[in-house]
Amino acid sequence: MPCRNNTGNKLQNLAAKLIDLLQNLSSNEFISDYIMNFLLPHLLMSYASLCFNTQHDDLEVKLLEEMAALEAKYQKMYHGKISVRERFVASMMSFCIFPSLHRQSKNT
Repeated sequence: MPCRNNTGNKLQNLAAKLIDLLQNLSSNEFISDYIMNFLLPHLLMSYASLCFNTQHDDLEVKLLEEMAALEAKYQKMYHGKISVRERFVASMMSFCIFPSLHRQSKNT
């Protein structure tokens, strides 16, 4: 509990010092200080974010194009093998799930 009170007191003291400092600045000093410490960093961050988003979008488009090309190449190379495998797996599954149907067809 004393730690919280001590921290609260420090924050109140800092806030009081900041208010005194701002009240003693002339309007030109206040404006230049406001621009340098608040507006400029926000403008720079906004610009950096915009540049980053543009680069990110370009990279995302390239990635999607490469993925589509790889998928088309994969489909072309393995389409026949995949369809054979799918038919084999489907027949094995039907044999395992419904063995009685396969026994009946052999007997007739």
